[in-house]
Amino acid sequence: MLPLTDLLLEKLAVEKTWFRTMVISSLLLCLLALLIQQCLKVFDICYRYYVNCQRLRSFPQPPRFNWLVGHLGMITPTEEGMAKLVQIVSALSPTFIVWMGPFLPVFSLVHPDYIKQVLTASGTVVVSGEETGNRLGGGFPQLIGKDSVEPCGH
Repeated sequence: MLPLTDLLLEKLAVEKTWFRTMVISSLLLCLLALLIQQCLKVFDICYRYYVNCQRLRSFPQPPRFNWLVGHLGMITPTEEGMAKLVQIVSALSPTFIVWMGPFLPVFSLVHPDYIKQVLTASGTVVVSGEETGNRLGGGFPQLIGKDSVEPCGH
């Protein structure tokens, strides 16, 4: 059996019977399997974040303060902040990314032609699944597109 099983039985001052040894070994093996599963989930999340960052590198972005805060605090709600925002928009292309902390990218469209193309897209994209349904609080698919927009009176 596992060496940890014998140590655990000695610490608990329990008899070393065959059944107790097997039960403790099985529980420890289940705990090990759960630990490995959680580690794999963490590695998967980190890998998906890495792939997402690689995809977003093709878009321009203003220089960050540091890796932790991203672009937070760069634009203040004053007249100087608005002048800084106008300077950033004029210096970058019509689309750019601003990071709100180390994990949340905000994709900005500032040119009316680009915004018009996104808002008047004729296709309907259905994002469904357990994750989306749970986040939306219902289980209803999220519909994005011209056909899925309902009037405000409903």
